[in-house]
Amino acid sequence: MARDLLVRIKGSDELSPIFKDVASSAGEAESEFDDLNRKMQETDRESQEIQRSLKDLENDARNVGHGIGVLIAALSLSGKSFRDQQLDLATLERNYGSVTERIVDFADQLQSSTNFSNDAAI
Repeated sequence: MARDLLVRIKGSDELSPIFKDVASSAGEAESEFDDLNRKMQETDRESQEIQRSLKDLENDARNVGHGIGVLIAALSLSGKSFRDQQLDLATLERNYGSVTERIVDFADQLQSSTNFSNDAAI
């Protein structure tokens, strides 16, 4: 979008060296603006890369959160199963007294010789 501007000024005395300095300074300024423009474009690309990286990090953090939630749910269910088994054993002990150990042994044998996958036999 740069447009050329041509200005002709005719003068005497010491104007020519001054105008040469001004032209030289304008050329340097143009070069500096070009460098600044390049750096701004690089900064824009880098900021877009950072934005993509942060989005990836957000997705990864969300996935880790979901994984932790599943792990906590599994541990909670495991703890509940253990608690339920303890309550079942306490109920057997209360109802059958000393025979409870033999009932539990029978249930263990039944579980090891069948397709039961938990303590549902008790």
